[in-house]
Amino acid sequence: MKKELFLLSFVLLILLSAQIISAQADFFEDKKEQFEDFKENATDTKDRLSNESYLATEWREYLRQKKGGELILDISDFLKNFNPIFKVVLGAEYSLSLNFIISIILWAILFILTFGPLDAIFGRKWMSIIGTLVTTSLIGLSGAIKTATDEVISIITDPYIIWWVLLFMILALIIVVYLARDINRYIKSKKEEVEEEETKKAGELLRARAEGYRKGTTSKRKGIDWMTKDIAGED
Repeated sequence: MKKELFLLSFVLLILLSAQIISAQADFFEDKKEQFEDFKENATDTKDRLSNESYLATEWREYLRQKKGGELILDISDFLKNFNPIFKVVLGAEYSLSLNFIISIILWAILFILTFGPLDAIFGRKWMSIIGTLVTTSLIGLSGAIKTATDEVISIITDPYIIWWVLLFMILALIIVVYLARDINRYIKSKKEEVEEEETKKAGELLRARAEGYRKGTTSKRKGIDWMTKDIAGED
C-alpha cells in the first residue's frame, strides 16, 4: 500500500512538473520577441534564466488561460497549506515553480538513499522513516538542497534544456531507487550473516558449558561412588 501511494504521488508530481514546464516553454515562446536580444548573447540569457526571481515566478495568470491550469492552481493552493513542512524539510517554502520541483526531486533522491540503509539497520519501517525524515530535514535546514537546486538551475541556458534536466533527474531518481534497494539487501544480508555467526558462537558456548557441566557432574558422581565404596569396605 505504501509503495502504491508513493508511486501515485510520484506520478502526480511528474504530471504537475510537465504541465508547469510546458507552460514555461509556451511562455518563453510567446514572449520570444521580448527577450530576443538575450538569446543573441548566451551569457545574458543564462543570467536571466538562472535568476531565481525569473524562474521561481508563479504562473497563476498564465495558467488560468491554459487547459488544466485551474486544476494545477487548485493543487498549488492546497500545497501552500503545508508551507511549514516544506520549510523544515526542504529549507524553502512552496512555490509553483521549477525551483520547487527540482528541490522535491533532489529531496526524493536524498530520502531514498537514506531510507534504504536505515531500514536495513533498524529493521522497523516506522523507525527508518523517522530517522530518514530527521536526516533529510537537517540537510534541508542546512541549505544544502537549496544550494544544489541553484546549481542545477545555473546550467539552464535555454528553456528547452529544462526538459533534458528534468529527464536526467528522473532517470537519476530511478537509478537511486534500484541502488538503494541493492544497498538495503546487501546490508540485510551482512546483518543476517553476523546474527547467524553470533547464534552459532552462542550455541557452541552453550554446548561447551553443558559438556563441562556434564563432565563435572560425572566426576562428582564417581567421587561419591568411590567414597561410598570406601566407607562400605571399612564397615
